[in-house]
Order: sequence, then structure tokens, then C-alpha cells
Amino acid sequence: MWYAEVVALGLVVGVLVGLMGIGGGGCWCPAMVYLLAMDQHVAQGTSLFLQLPPLGLAALLVYWRKKQVDLPAGAICALGFLLGGFFGSKNCNST
Repeated sequence: MWYAEVVALGLVVGVLVGLMGIGGGGCWCPAMVYLLAMDQHVAQGTSLFLQLPPLGLAALLVYWRKKQVDLPAGAICALGFLLGGFFGSKNCNST
């Protein structure tokens, strides 16, 4: 039954995001917390995971093909982003 709820939630949020042009995180996180009884931090991590492949990687491919990606700058920023997110999240686990 849980899988049916997750699929239905995905369809509903997908339609809402498509119709309103909003980011999925604003719908996903509250829905996963209230409808699927997930912890907020688990919902946030899950939201990031499910949005990265279809949005981030597909968009990167389009820009890459147009030669509009500065790989060195992106790699350095990504490393900073990764480290900042890792160390920033350390405070969230202490509550």
C-alpha cells in the first residue's frame, strides 16, 4: 500500500509543479512529512535525491552540449557546496 501512496504523491506533485512552475521541494517535503509520516530531515534528503537526476543532470546535459559549462569553476563550486552542506548539516543532527 505504501508504494501506491508514493506513486500517487509523485503524480500529484508532478502535475502541480508542471502547472504552477514551482519547485518540487515546496510540495514534496510537507507531503512526505504529513502524508508519508517521514521525519523532516529524511523528507528533505529524499526530495533532493529524487529531483537531482531528472532536473539537474538533464539540464546540465543541455548546457554541456551548448558548451555553456565552465567545468573548473563548477567543480570548485561543487566541492565547496558539498563541504558546506556536509558541515552545515552537522548542526541539524544535534537537535
